Amino acid sequence: MKALLDRAGLVGVANDGLLRGKIGAAVVAVRRGGGTHAFDTINHMFLMSGAIIPGSTYWNLGFGLEKGEVGHDEEGLRNIEDLGKTIAWLGKAMNAHMDSYPKAAMVEKKGK
Repeated sequence: MKALLDRAGLVGVANDGLLRGKIGAAVVAVRRGGGTHAFDTINHMFLMSGAIIPGSTYWNLGFGLEKGEVGHDEEGLRNIEDLGKTIAWLGKAMNAHMDSYPKAAMVEKKGK
């Protein structure tokens, strides 16, 4: 998954900032530990790609061991529902202004 995220970020950069100005939000389902690290890693890729990350009421984590068990994590489900509402609101708010979203300033390599 980490390799996929890294490549997605590079593809975005190589294609004139493909993810820039898009909404990106990490959502993670885990058994127990490691969820916040996975959450942060995904969001770091979005941040470095110029994506806009909406907040929620807590980390976007769901906990469960067996298939489908995360669907019983009431706190996680409430958080994801809040995130969905926030994304819908943000998308509507951004839509009218996307033409004016700032372009990325490309960093020049030394020696050029």
